[in-house]
Amino acid sequence: MKKIHPEDLKPALERINAFRRKRGKLNHEFRFQKKDGSYIYVEENGIHFPDENGNSHRVLGIMNDITEKKEAEEALAKIEEVRKKRDSPQD
Repeated sequence: MKKIHPEDLKPALERINAFRRKRGKLNHEFRFQKKDGSYIYVEENGIHFPDENGNSHRVLGIMNDITEKKEAEEALAKIEEVRKKRDSPQD
């Protein structure tokens, strides 16, 4: 948990704990610290595999680097903001 960005830690832990209780599927995004100290955006997906009693037997998970996707979304949002300001009626 030390590698999760401090601003993303509480929501990430809430989702992980809910995943553990419900034993369903997990899908969330957060910033993750690399060895060099910089952060990347990751998408984490996981699923529980229960035993015959419904208890968690195994968990399978994967994290994907979605930094480029997030940066593109942020750039598009900024472009849209500029466009709205440009197209709004001037007083």
